[in-house]
Amino acid sequence: MRNDSNADEADDPDTNSDEAKSLDLLSNPLTPNHPMARLIQSLFKHSGGKSADAASQAGGGKPVAKPSRRPSGGRRVNIGRRIASAAHRFIGGNYSGDARYPEWDESSKRYRNDWVTVHELEPWNPDGFRDHTALARIEVMRAPTALTRSLARNVLEIAPHGRNEFGEQLHTDGVVDLAYWRRSRSGSPPLPFIGKKRQRPGVAALVLLDVSSSTLDTTARVDGETGSVFDQHLKMSYRITTALDALGVPVGFYAFRSWGREMVHVMPIKGLRESLSALTIERIGHLSPAGFTRIGGAVRHCTAILERQTEAMKRVVILVSDGHPYDDGYDGAQASGDTRHAMSEARLRGVGFVCVGVTAPNSNESHVQRNALDSASALHVANISGIERQLGKLIRQALADARRRGDHSSFTVPA
Repeated sequence: MRNDSNADEADDPDTNSDEAKSLDLLSNPLTPNHPMARLIQSLFKHSGGKSADAASQAGGGKPVAKPSRRPSGGRRVNIGRRIASAAHRFIGGNYSGDARYPEWDESSKRYRNDWVTVHELEPWNPDGFRDHTALARIEVMRAPTALTRSLARNVLEIAPHGRNEFGEQLHTDGVVDLAYWRRSRSGSPPLPFIGKKRQRPGVAALVLLDVSSSTLDTTARVDGETGSVFDQHLKMSYRITTALDALGVPVGFYAFRSWGREMVHVMPIKGLRESLSALTIERIGHLSPAGFTRIGGAVRHCTAILERQTEAMKRVVILVSDGHPYDDGYDGAQASGDTRHAMSEARLRGVGFVCVGVTAPNSNESHVQRNALDSASALHVANISGIERQLGKLIRQALADARRRGDHSSFTVPA
């Protein structure tokens, strides 16, 4: 005999509606199929590998800027890391796992192995897609001509291109043609030299945007309007990415923020092997400043991305940030020291490093910026145009510095 209440529920057309599903979230959380129950189960579900408890020890030696995914047998799983990963899956964003990196301990002058956990995940804003004026301008923006020309002089390699009247290297066929022309004097004289032109990308780049809460500060009036540091940095990052992409340079666009050493978020806006598309704009629309600025972990992760995806090429990381590293247990000398070491590790691996940013008026961060960043690789001015005029020169200097340090270093990338 069929239960009447079950019959009524089966006949109710709204049982499987969105409203019913929403009410299900408010039902008893102890039921097996309740979303909160599934979250709790994922926290304590047995996993194949266990995380290292790096908080209890600090290791010295050379910087290991490669993600560590090795299980540590018998050690207790770090609950904070599991809560973070389970929360990402529960929210519904595309979560691609985590990677662990060392961090420099300024007080003991040693590295803390496997100290920072970086989560790479899709940008996601609980308030939905941001459709404001700055984003609308980005959607219709094209590659800026002045910036593209400036970058072309520094990121494109000179390659043979046809023949020329003057040059440094003779063209074999051109010399033969010139000898024949001198005897016959028919037609116009041939061009005997090899022509050269900047036409081949000689570098791969990754633009890394700081989306921490500190970028909510207001900048001075630029182009007739006042905006936040985040808006200016977002616009500049997109312009740099667009200009490099127009030159045929493999370029990635990522954003980062952090909530302690266990939750450094690195979010892909445009992958190195992706094209600028509507997906890029959609990801930008989900960016929202929040959290803190643990620069070292983000830089090490992006250096690893460049190494994995761009072999046998000159590489450069362009950090767009206010240059003020800060996080839980990560400030002052500790933050500055680790940021400097992350930059040095990148250069020792042959990856150039540049940091640019717009400073807010009456900012007191110049001392912090000087301590955390090398003056040769950092540029913080009052407006975007000042950065765009000098960016190409900064990239050229950064690549030369990385090549020089890499050639004179015994540093080897661990297998």
